[in-house]
Amino acid sequence: EAWLFVAHVGDSRAILASHRSAGDPSAAFTVTALTRDHRPDDAEEAERIQNNGGEIRRLRETSGAVRVFARGHDRPALALTRSLGASGATGCGVIAEPEVSAY
Repeated sequence: EAWLFVAHVGDSRAILASHRSAGDPSAAFTVTALTRDHRPDDAEEAERIQNNGGEIRRLRETSGAVRVFARGHDRPALALTRSLGASGATGCGVIAEPEVSAY
């Protein structure tokens, strides 16, 4: 039995490409997404951000894009809820902890 473990943060994507027919190398591939983006428009991530001192709101009134802000401030306005190296944003709930999946 073989296992595949995937750990990721932010919007780094991992996909798995497999032959549709194991015995036919010319067969087309199937592609399976193994990760999801850690973005503020994801309900689970938004709840975690709000529970840890951050706010999720639009970047501008006319914009559809939502960002992570420190509560009551106009910064840092991050597009990701998990990030490596964003230590200045930990006060608004942004973390570097990876999501780990096993397949």
